[in-house]
Amino acid sequence: MSLDPVVYKQVFEDNPHGAAILDELLGMFAVNLWVKGGRSAERETSRRLGNFEVVNFINTKINRAHGIPDPNSDELPAFQQEE
Repeated sequence: MSLDPVVYKQVFEDNPHGAAILDELLGMFAVNLWVKGGRSAERETSRRLGNFEVVNFINTKINRAHGIPDPNSDELPAFQQEE
């Protein structure tokens, strides 16, 4: 089941509590993604990128609610789809 992107916008952008939560998530999981070093640094970088994917997913849904297509999708924006 996939929620309508508008729901993500309502929760994480229109609601002040949701916006504060998203800001906190961005501050925790969308900074300092790359770790310099050997194998353990590579694993830590992978872990951080995995955490970032969740925040990126939320932002992508919010963007779709605003009509911005997902750059990682093959789906055409509504205005480019043939009827």
